[in-house]
Amino acid sequence: MEIDYLLKEDNESKIMTKMRLHILWNFLKYPQNVKYQQISDKNLYNNLKSKCHKLCGNVDQVFSNLKNRLQKIGFEKRNDN
Repeated sequence: MEIDYLLKEDNESKIMTKMRLHILWNFLKYPQNVKYQQISDKNLYNNLKSKCHKLCGNVDQVFSNLKNRLQKIGFEKRNDN
């Protein structure tokens, strides 16, 4: 049971790392398309959902952790209207 928890936690760490790299790559590749360091919550959640499904991660937990980390380094919340 503890091994399952550790594997799930490891998978969630992999997902977080992949998403941070994906976000950074998009900023570097498309600097004119990304303004004010804003990321859509809806797009971020949908992207995480597919990655978590593949690696058996908890999408809500990963989403919350990733949003908090992104805000700490200067990303802003954006309305998805």
